[in-house]
Amino acid sequence: MSEQKTEEEKEDMNDGKYLELCNQLKEMNDKRDIEERKLKRKLYDYKHVLLSAYGIIRSADEIMNTVHDIPYEAALVIDVARQQLREFIDDEILKIPKNDNPYDAIEILATIITEDNNIEQ
Repeated sequence: MSEQKTEEEKEDMNDGKYLELCNQLKEMNDKRDIEERKLKRKLYDYKHVLLSAYGIIRSADEIMNTVHDIPYEAALVIDVARQQLREFIDDEILKIPKNDNPYDAIEILATIITEDNNIEQ
């Protein structure tokens, strides 16, 4: 009978440890879920800021296209910023696949500057 009691005690101890481990796992999972929700909210906020910035830069670019007394360099900087933000938004936020255009905004800017320098000489 003492052997039977010992087996029951061991089983009760194992059940207790199992429940304790399950509770710890649930607590860890709950913390992870809370952290994941915080990160998703942060990501949403960052996307919102980037899209707002793109809208502002796009508006500035449109205004600069209609006004003719803006220095070329300022218009160029706004245009390149718009292109780079657009590429980032397409790739990372909207998940639009890239086209096979070998030129990115920096290469285009370098080409324009090189052409301008050749014209001045």
